[in-house]
Amino acid sequence: MIQTITKRNLPDEIWGTYEIKGMWYEVKNYFIEMDPNRTKWKSKTELRCSGFMKLMTVFLPGMFKKQGYKYQVDFKKFAEQQTIKTK
Repeated sequence: MIQTITKRNLPDEIWGTYEIKGMWYEVKNYFIEMDPNRTKWKSKTELRCSGFMKLMTVFLPGMFKKQGYKYQVDFKKFAEQQTIKTK
C-alpha cells in the first residue's frame, strides 16, 4: 500500500490517499476546536475500486465501513491517551 499525504495544515486538517492494486482511497480529516478541552473530528472519504475490489464493495460494503470505524476508534484513543493498540 502506498500512503501519500496530500495536504498537511496541522492542527486544522490533514488529507491523504491510500493506493493498492484495484483500490484508491482518499481521506480528508478536519479538526475543529470546540473549546480548549474538546476537538471535533470530521472525516470525509472517497473510495474508488476496480476489478475484484469493486466486487468486494458491492457484496461486502459493511467490511469497509467497519474498518473505517476501527481506524477512527484507534485514532481517538491515541489522541486522548497517547496510546494505540496495534496488531
